[in-house]
Amino acid sequence: MYESLEQFLAQLPASDAQIWLTLTEIEAIAGKPLPPSARRAGFWSKGHECAEATWLRQGFAAHLDRKAAAVCFTRRTFPGAEDAVAGREPHTESAGLDDAAAAMEGGKYAPLIQLLRDTPIEQELVQLTTAEIEAILGEPLPMSALRSGFWSSHGLNASRAWKRLGFVVRLDRSSQCVLFIRKAA
Repeated sequence: MYESLEQFLAQLPASDAQIWLTLTEIEAIAGKPLPPSARRAGFWSKGHECAEATWLRQGFAAHLDRKAAAVCFTRRTFPGAEDAVAGREPHTESAGLDDAAAAMEGGKYAPLIQLLRDTPIEQELVQLTTAEIEAILGEPLPMSALRSGFWSSHGLNASRAWKRLGFVVRLDRSSQCVLFIRKAA
């Protein structure tokens, strides 16, 4: 049913412990629209026929984030298998910072806001490790950055900026990655 998605997952290197794909990206890989049921968690669960025929067969579990309209495919480990592999280093292009535009947002998170602003509109996902964000900012993140809700907190002024830019933010604590997922228009 979703052979091209199965092939896509099969060709991922073993070092890729997980990958986030938006529903739009999955549709592009599959070459056809997803059914309306794909917006429900049950579609991505172990008992669904699509799961059995595709991602589970390739050793992945899938989890739907409905608000972000994205699915996290996580490589499963089995008894006797090698130790769990580390998550992949996300690919991010270095964005040139426009000092005037960054200054408009101001504050500690201005370089990150500028990177998101410079992200091409067709790119639906920006995945950064906390170490990469610290490098972009030029200073350490607070310890609270690894807590659920930090990145979308009303107390974090920068969260309004990435919301205005159309991003929903999710923290993946296990891999210490922050996912900026562009909301569908």
